[in-house]
Parts: sequence; structure tokens; C-alpha cells
Amino acid sequence: SSSVATLYVAMPPKKRAKFDAEADDEEIAAEGVEEFGDAAKAREGEINMNPDSNHVAIQAAVGFQELEKDAPDDARAKVAERGAVLTPDTTMNVMQSTQGNMLMTLNEGGLQYFLAGARANLGIKSGRYMFEARIVENLSQVEITGSQTRTPVPRNLLRVGFAVAHCIPILGDSEESICFDSEGNLLYNRKRTTVAQKFAVENTVAVVLNLCDESSPNASTISLFKDGVRVCEPQPLPDSLKGKALYPAVTFKNMTVHLHFGPEPQTPLPFKCRMIQDAATDDTVVTSYPLPKDGKHDVMFPVMLPDEGTFDWLDWFLKRNPQYTELSERSLVEWGCRSGLWRPKAHSYKSSNDRPDMNFGIPHLDDGSVKQILAMAATVQKRDFIVMEVKGNLTAQDRIEAIKKWKFSHFKRTARVMVGDPEAAYKEHIFNVRLEEKQAKADAEYHLRKQERARKRLIERRQKQVEKARKKAERIKKRMDEQKKRQAENELKGDGEANNVEEKIDGDMDDEEEEEKEQPAPEEDESPPKVELTEQEKNTLYIKKLGAISDLSAYVLSQNFSKFTLPQENEGFDAIVYAWLEPVECKEYLRRWSLDRKMTTRIEDIQPSDWFRSRWQDWQRDLQIWHLKHMEYKDPAKRAALIAAAVRRKEEREKKKGQQLEPAEKTAENAGEDKNEKKDQDKAGKDKAESDMVAKEKNTDKEKVNNEEGAGKGTEEENDKDADKENRKEKEAEKEEKPAAEEDPMKILERELDRQELDIFGVDDIVDIGTGEPLFSSFAFEDWALLSLRFELHLLVHSFMRDCNDAERTGIHPDHLAFYYNKYYKKGLNPKSYGVESIEDLISMVRDTVIPVMKVVESQLIDDLETNEVFVKLTEEARRERQRRLDSGDQSAQLKFQSRPQDHGLLSQFQGATAGVGRTSMRPSAQAAAMVAPTGPGIVQRPPRMSIPQLTGGVGKGGLQRGYGSSRPQQWYSPRYPHSYGAGRPNTSSPLGGSPLGGRGGGPRSSPYQQPWRYGSR
Repeated sequence: SSSVATLYVAMPPKKRAKFDAEADDEEIAAEGVEEFGDAAKAREGEINMNPDSNHVAIQAAVGFQELEKDAPDDARAKVAERGAVLTPDTTMNVMQSTQGNMLMTLNEGGLQYFLAGARANLGIKSGRYMFEARIVENLSQVEITGSQTRTPVPRNLLRVGFAVAHCIPILGDSEESICFDSEGNLLYNRKRTTVAQKFAVENTVAVVLNLCDESSPNASTISLFKDGVRVCEPQPLPDSLKGKALYPAVTFKNMTVHLHFGPEPQTPLPFKCRMIQDAATDDTVVTSYPLPKDGKHDVMFPVMLPDEGTFDWLDWFLKRNPQYTELSERSLVEWGCRSGLWRPKAHSYKSSNDRPDMNFGIPHLDDGSVKQILAMAATVQKRDFIVMEVKGNLTAQDRIEAIKKWKFSHFKRTARVMVGDPEAAYKEHIFNVRLEEKQAKADAEYHLRKQERARKRLIERRQKQVEKARKKAERIKKRMDEQKKRQAENELKGDGEANNVEEKIDGDMDDEEEEEKEQPAPEEDESPPKVELTEQEKNTLYIKKLGAISDLSAYVLSQNFSKFTLPQENEGFDAIVYAWLEPVECKEYLRRWSLDRKMTTRIEDIQPSDWFRSRWQDWQRDLQIWHLKHMEYKDPAKRAALIAAAVRRKEEREKKKGQQLEPAEKTAENAGEDKNEKKDQDKAGKDKAESDMVAKEKNTDKEKVNNEEGAGKGTEEENDKDADKENRKEKEAEKEEKPAAEEDPMKILERELDRQELDIFGVDDIVDIGTGEPLFSSFAFEDWALLSLRFELHLLVHSFMRDCNDAERTGIHPDHLAFYYNKYYKKGLNPKSYGVESIEDLISMVRDTVIPVMKVVESQLIDDLETNEVFVKLTEEARRERQRRLDSGDQSAQLKFQSRPQDHGLLSQFQGATAGVGRTSMRPSAQAAAMVAPTGPGIVQRPPRMSIPQLTGGVGKGGLQRGYGSSRPQQWYSPRYPHSYGAGRPNTSSPLGGSPLGGRGGGPRSSPYQQPWRYGSR
């Protein structure tokens, strides 16, 4: 017929293919159309007028065979409660009408991007029931987004379905709900399947839930009807929803929705189905919330310390008290993600649970506008709220500002203090969760081991099979050879025994195969082991998981933890509840927690002071002088001169000392001896005078003879005298320039023994220990690096204590030592450059200067040292001890610095070089840059084997000139800029003023352990 042809042509391609597959011939197809096409014929005129509804009509007429029957009469008692949507079962952007279950949504300030959800108070646990929903209007809103933002489409959306009690009323987002949307999709656990046609404003949709027993044709299914016509086949319920009470729910965006629960449907279905309001009491579950005391809803401000189960407690509390609604930025981020907004998974260093990164790319969401609008909307809603602001609830000023927003009379503002040991119920919850995680981990490990054992058994079985096949092949080959041999022998004897030989071989093969039967696999216990919590795990309440986000970022915590206080009555709270500990105990716990944070939390905005700059410049100056002295002593020519000068100075000192020991007055006993000595002196004087007269006469005679011989001969004699003087000077210079290696070996050994027996801390001048040799003459590049490290850590600790201005901070935590090192010295501190793996090992290398005490690093030296020479003495003492250990065969004392440092480049201009006494600066050069004081671990290259050029003019006298030699000499000390503190550009003014040795009076005493600079008071 024409109607059949019209219906067939209008079918969608998939439905037409299904129709053709089910129809064997034209008669069966025509009968099917006539049997199920009554509803289509009744609406034939409507189909012609509205072509968009053809698909629905054809599906109703042809595609589905309705198996549902009319609901029988039920004499059981009906549910007494009126079907409605309760405020706690809605999202915060839903506004309800006073009558008729009309639901509207806020769509300003970024809320147009959020889904709104609502759940009814009547749940179905058995039977077949339905509810209806209708789109009243679609709202249009201008969307302001970034260029890279991916906003979800469509802008207007409706989802209708069922959900379990007390879940988030956003359908299709988890395993707790199932629904149909206005795009014709079935949604469950974020999985979308197209099953029906779209519906819009003019349509009334009905959702039928069938929870009847298995005798029902569509048991445990959910169906969608549009304007009284089925638009999809019955969809089976997931296993996670079976056996649970399911509540009618809707999720919508940018529209107004009307819900109808009965008792009579607005649009009848092809079969009689009872509505939610007409359900029997035995088939329903009613959700209700206790009425607030005194008619006031509770606004709770949890006061909890960060990273002590704050948000874990919140989740546990909300699960036990579903009437509360969470107000936090964490809930906003979760809401946006559930609404389909895209957000990058990576977190910045500023992100925390209290202030997570929004990063939606939508200005209203990222700048906090949506949070302010929701806060205003919350104050007019009659529901209980829990305001979770970790940092805000711990600071007095933030609490006062937050309380002002809840000044309405229908709210009760309560501060709930929870610090210290938790209550028993929450503690039990923590242990149960931890036990479940531990059991799940043990189960996973068990199954992995089981799979590994099965894999190994399979490999062994295959290897045995291969080995068995190989042996079998060898036996067959061997027996075939034997058979051929026997056949050859039998041919000579006769053919009668050949068949018997073959049968015997086959029998032997069968017997061997029976002997090699495969052994059965051992039986395994299928149940994984049961685990229990250890005593240590039970005593540790708060464990931060690897990769977990902190409640507060490190910067926010360091800036505000000293301001944390407990709430007071004068702040405006209606009630303050101490849930875990008593008020006195809470205050003491907070004080100890704050003290511990001072030890372990770094100060992000600390800045070096002028005191640090002054000490740092003094150290740079002293270190450069020591380097110049060290380089001069390493020059063989200058070393001999320095030793000779030291010997002369020593002799002069001894001579002066001997003269001072002579008595000022002579005694009477020695008077006679003095007279005799005087007589002898007078007699010797007379003899000398006579001899002088004789010599004078002889000289006069010689002069007369010379005058007679002529003036020319006198000139030759003068020349000879000048030549003799020059030869003597050259010989003396050669003696002075004679290498030290040509000295007497016994003298060298004697000098070395004297140096080893030298009391290091009794040396008055480290530049000259008395023999012209500096105390640091044996320093290698490792010793210079450790010398700089000692001073830098010492200065860093004392500068930190001065700059933080907090008496409770006694040092630097080892975890933050590298941070403060970079903050003050503008360079990194890498323990691996010193051949160790951790900061603790690095500190142990200079434990004579800094040591860890009570979780922090403290200096053993006072901050106001008279001289920096003590660091050289400590380094020399450590070097000698290390050398003694190496000589005794202890290889663990060997330093393992890196072979090459990171190339930091050389100084293009050296500032602050010492020019000697009375001078303030020297002309910089590449050689001077190579001798800059090493101040970090990048000192790893060996000194150049070539000698340093002669400093003919001395320091400050033109000896170091720019451009001498290579423009980039071999680097054996990592250059550390005197102007490295600050912006990193060269300083135009010299940091030195006056003599490099000025203002350094006094010196160290004999022993480092008896001096006030080592263990003095701060």
C-alpha cells in the first residue's frame, strides 16, 4: 500500500536494513507493517505536516515491538510523601519555583558553562514506574572564552534518568547514574551511545524504569518515550545499579525544566504505566533531611592544619552528612570537569588543594568571578554549608571577612577546630582505607607473581617438548640406522626376520613414550594473602602519597604559617567546637607545629643584607691575596728567593733577640774582666793603627808609580774592577735562581718534617709560616674548593639567622640549603660536583665548620670573626688528616671530585683586585681572572703545568697586564665573580678600600677547640 511505501522510504538506513533482514518476503513485511503500524496510520496527517517527526513515527510503527503490558491494579498503600526536589539534592546554580517543580538555572558570570542537576526525593527499589520532563524554555547567553578554549556543545542540554541516593546530581558522569540526553544518547560512566532521536522544547519525554522480577519481558531496563511514543529499545541497567534504589534525576544547562511525578501522566504511553507519585510504599524509598535546630542552617568553618587529613576528613564528613554542601575551589574545579570543560592535567608549582589551578581558559572561571556569584547565591539558599578554606580558616583576618558574608538570620556560623589526634570514628576510617589500599597492592603483586609462574611453567613445558622431540628424532635416526644395518645383514641370511625387526622397533618407541609422561602442574592457592597494618602504620596517621598535591603551596605556607591562630569568640562565630582536643591542648599543638614548620619551611622572599655583602667582599679580597701568594710560591725562581729572604729574616730576628738578652748593667764581679778586655782592645787598636799607616804609605808609592806609567793604564784597571763586580752579581743571581730540586736533600727533608710538626693553629701568619712558605702551599684544587665551601656555608648560616629575624630559627634545614645558597650566592650547589650524592654527605665533608643540629644546619664558628685565616687552618688540618689516612692505605679518604666542571666562562673584567698596601685596585687581566677566588663546586680542573708568567712589577705595579698570553687561559679554578651578588653585571666601583690587611688585628690562638670563635655564643 501507499502508506507502507511511505513508511519504508522514510526509514533511516540502519532501520531499513534491519527491516529487510527480518522480512522474508513482501507479504511478511506488509503484515509486520499492518500489525505495528496502527499508531503510524493514526498520525499519517501529522507525519506529512511535520517531516522531522517521520523517524520517530516509523520507529514507533515498525522498529519496535512493544512487549510492555498494562500495569495491574495495586491495592497496596500509596506513598504519602509528595514527589519533589529537595534543596540539598540540587547543585548550587539551581533555583526552584514555589510550585510545580519548575527548575531554573543561573547563567551569569561563568555559570552558563556549568551543568545544573537535581534529584527527586522518591526512589524506586522495585516495580515499574515513570516520570515526565519537559523543556519550558532555552536560555541564550553570550560565551566569553579564550582563543584556545574548548567549550562543550551543545549550549542547551537536558539529561533525564535515574541515580542512586546522595550522589552528585550530574547524570551520566559516574557509575551511580544512567540517563538519556536531548541529543538522543544513552550516558553511563562518561560513555555515550546513540540509541534514540533528539527532543526539543515542544516535546514531553517520559523515562520508564522497570525493576520487576525476571518474569517481566523488560526486567531491569530503562526506556525513553517522546510525546507518548517509544523512541528507543529498552536499555539494560548496568550491574552497578542493580539491587539499589534509583531516584528520578535531571541534568540541564541554560534552560528551564519542568518535572512531573504524577499521579497521572500528562502524555499517555501505549501501555498503562504508573507514575512515581502513584507508587506503592513497599516499592519506594523516601529521602529526607533533619530540620535545622532553632530553624537555622549550619555554616561550618573547619579549622585544620594543612596536610593533616584536611580534605580526606571533608570527604568522609560529607559522606556521613550528605545535607552539607561543600564550598571550596576544589569543588568548583571538579564541577567544571564534570560539566565537560577541558582543563590541562599538568599542575603548576603554585597549585594546591586549597587553591587549585583553574586553567579552563574562560575568564569568568579563571579570575574567580564564578566563585563570588556562587557565594552570593549560597547566602539566599536554605541549606547547610561547609566552607573549606585551609589557609583562610586558620588566619584571623580571613575568618572575620568570611563571617560577614553569612550575616543572615537563618544561618548559624560555627567554627569546628580539629587539630591533633583525630576522633575514633575518623581514625578507624583512615585505617580501613589504608588497609584496603595495602590489600589491593598485595593482591596485584600476588596476581603478577602468579602470572609470572604460569609463564615460566609454559616456557619450561615448551622447552621440554622441544627437547623431547629432539631426543625422539635422534632415537628414530639411530634405530633407522640400526634397522638398515640389520636389513643388510638379514639380506645375507634371508628376508624372514625383517618384519619382526620393524615391529620390535615400533614397540620400543611406544614403551619409551609411555615412560615420558608429563607431570601434572602443582596446585596453587587461589586466594591472595591477607595483609594487616603494622604498628608503625597505625601510629602514622597522615602519609603524603607520592605525587600528591599539598593542601597549601610551599610559598603560601611559608608566608602565612606564622599567622595561623585558633578562632576566638570576638571574631563573630555563634559557636566554637573543639572536636578532637581540648582548647589548651590545641594551642600547644599549634605552637609545636608552627615551631616545626620554622625548621622545615623555607622563606621564599628572604633577601641578603648589607652585612652579608660586606663579609662576602672581604672574603673575596683575602682569597685573591692567598691565591697570588700561592702562585708566587709555586714559581721555582721566586720560591728560592722567598726561602732565602725568610732565612735572612730569621737570622736577623735571632740576632736582635740575642742583643736584647745582654744585661744593661755589668756587675762588680765582672769589672776586672772588663778592664783587661779594655787593655787588650787598646793594644789591638794601636797595632791596627800602625798597620794602617804602613799600608797607606805603600799605596802612596803605588800611586806615584801608576802616575808615571800613564793615565791609560788606570782606565783598564777600572774596567776590570767593574767586570769583576758584574761577574760576582751574576754568580749571586745564579745561586738565588738555582732550583729547589738542587738543594741538599737532607735540608729539604728537614724542612718538610718541621712543616709536618708545625702547630697549625699556632701560626701567626698563614702567608709565611717562618720559612717563606705559606700554610696553603700544598693546597690542590680540591682543598681550595673545600676552603671556599667552608666559608660560604658558615656565612650563609649566619646571614640567614640575621636576615630572617626570628629567634626560633636556629639554622637552615638541609633540604633548603641549596635554595638559600642560590638565593645568596646566585649559583647552584650540586653535591655531585664534590663527589657525594646528598647534601648531608656534603655537610659531613666540612663538619669542622658546619654541623646538623636538631634537623637544621648550624655553624660551629661565631659570626664576628677577627680574621678569615681560620678557614685556611681548618682546611690544612683536614688535608693533613686525609693525607695520613691515604698513606696508611685508607682509600675511603680519597676525594672524588668531578674531572671537569660546568664551564661558567671567564671574567671579562676583574673587579676588586688587591693592589697592595696603599693601593685600591689593579689592572685586570686574564691571568688575574684565572686566580679569582674559587667559591663553589665548579673547581675541578688541574692547575696548568706551565708556570705563571713573571710578575715583574709586583701586584699593582704593572706585573699583570691585559692581553698577556691567551685570551682564555687554562682554567683551574671556577671563576666566581666578586660582583656575583645582585643583578649579575660588573660593578663599576671597587669594593675594596685601603690596605687588604687593614683592620685584621690579632690572630688565632694555639688550639681551635679552646677559642671563642669556635664555640662562642651567638
